[in-house]
Amino acid sequence: MFVEGYHLSSMKWSYPDIYSIDYFLEDFKSELTASNVGNNLKLLGDYRDDLREDVVTLTFGNCELKVQGMDEVVATIRGLEYVLERL
Repeated sequence: MFVEGYHLSSMKWSYPDIYSIDYFLEDFKSELTASNVGNNLKLLGDYRDDLREDVVTLTFGNCELKVQGMDEVVATIRGLEYVLERL
């Protein structure tokens, strides 16, 4: 995964330090379950519907992803929906 200022061992990532949600999802696919992906999709959907701009932290097993802003949320929702279809 291409990252700036983070180490794989930390398992904590945030935009814009990751270049793409795809890299995060690929690197941490072992932490993704239908349950935690579904829960995070609900959280992001509420975030989007409320037009929030603060940081939201998604938890997938032992790793976290911090997302902020509408563009990042929409990209993350698309990535998680894709993953959920394949779990």
